[in-house]
Amino acid sequence: MTRFIVRAFPLVSATGVAADPLKRQSMILESRQQRRRRKDNLCATVYKIAAPRMIAIERSASLMQNARSEFL
Repeated sequence: MTRFIVRAFPLVSATGVAADPLKRQSMILESRQQRRRRKDNLCATVYKIAAPRMIAIERSASLMQNARSEFL
């Protein structure tokens, strides 16, 4: 009977993930948060690189719009 309990509830499963359901859930949540953080950082980096160019494109577009309205 004791062997069955030990096998059914080991501290660490064969994969190395905690067998305790609460601990497993917290590990899953942590990894999700890490992925989200990584994604947010990537988005922030991309925006930092792209923002000046986007602003320049918007400015040139507004200049073109102004020029068009002057000609009309």
